[in-house]
Formats: sequence, structure tokens, C-alpha cells
Amino acid sequence: MLPPTAENHDGFHRLIGGSVELGETHREAILREVHEELGAAVRDLAYLDVVENVFRINGVLGHEVVFLYTGRLDPEPKQAGATLTEADGTVVPMVWPPFDDANQPLPLFRRPWPIRPHRCWPPSA
Repeated sequence: MLPPTAENHDGFHRLIGGSVELGETHREAILREVHEELGAAVRDLAYLDVVENVFRINGVLGHEVVFLYTGRLDPEPKQAGATLTEADGTVVPMVWPPFDDANQPLPLFRRPWPIRPHRCWPPSA
């Protein structure tokens, strides 16, 4: 778990992103959210798939539709010391695990460091 913030009350590990605003396409939303949260542009943005998830957290029904994209950040993220800015202006540390995570132990969201950084896909130990 991460420390709770105004945007992430329960401290769950999460990907960057957010909601599609009224009148905005999901492509426009990903470009906006990446700029807001990382201060970066996205190059070579390409749609991959959509995932729909109906779930319960603490007995409360939730429903999300996730549009998956691939692309390259510009500038590329720092290997250490990266941060994410939440909607309320809170700046939190972020980790960019390697894509090659075949040798990473499970569970994927175990916390091996003293601070609780923000995790991004793909997760590692």
C-alpha cells in the first residue's frame, strides 16, 4: 500500500491515467493525463485494446472501462527520482520497473524500499 493522498485515498498502487472528460476522446484523455501527471508528451501513441472490469472493493460495486495504449514518453522518464503530480498538486515518488520482469519475484506489489513510491506498469517486486 502507498500513503493515502487526496486523489488516492486508500493508497493503492496504480497506473498513471485518469478519467475521460466530457467532450474528450480517450486518445485526447491519455495525452492530457500524461502531460498533467508526468509533464511529458507521448510520441507514437497507438491504441492496443479495451478492458472492462466490474469489481467490488470493501463491498462497494465498481465498474471501469480501460483503454490501453502504447507510446513513448518525451522526455523519457528518469531511471531514479521520477515523480508524479496528482490532480490536487501533490507530488509523489514514482518507480519505472523494467519491461523485462520475468525474473522478478511475486507478488508484484511487494514494497522492498523504505518509502512507498508510486508504481507504474509493468510492476515488479
